[in-house]
Amino acid sequence: PLALCNGTERSVQPLQIMADQNQPREEEQLELLSAVRGGLQVGEKVLLLRWQGGQKYLVLDRLEPAQTKGEW
Repeated sequence: PLALCNGTERSVQPLQIMADQNQPREEEQLELLSAVRGGLQVGEKVLLLRWQGGQKYLVLDRLEPAQTKGEW
């Protein structure tokens, strides 16, 4: 069974995302699509696809535009 859920980037190195259940998911539990690979920032909201009884997550996309720093 699969389920969609939200998550929040908690750490970049090592990669860690806080899932809906307030359980941090470690890098070995996460698979990233190429669109989000290497570009996530701490605090960023993401859409997750949960499978295998909640042990593995696929990071599908950002839920908010990426925050940019600096002047434009």
